[in-house]
Amino acid sequence: MLRLLVRFGWVVFLLALAGLIVWWVVTEMTRGSARLRMRNRWERLRKSMGMSNTLCPTCKYNNDRDCRHRNRPHATICEDYNRR
Repeated sequence: MLRLLVRFGWVVFLLALAGLIVWWVVTEMTRGSARLRMRNRWERLRKSMGMSNTLCPTCKYNNDRDCRHRNRPHATICEDYNRR
């Protein structure tokens, strides 16, 4: 009986561990952390090449009438960015 309980306990433990791993992967993918890491890498690459980190001077919408983002004119990340 004890052997059966120990074996069953390990099965439950492994299933719970697999469930936690699946939960962690799903939350990491939906949280956008991969997108944030890519943005950080892109910013570091631009900086290392001597390019400006700010996007606004080269943006198509670089005026108060077209752009309502509060981090303008020093935005480093912008969802609406389009090059001129």
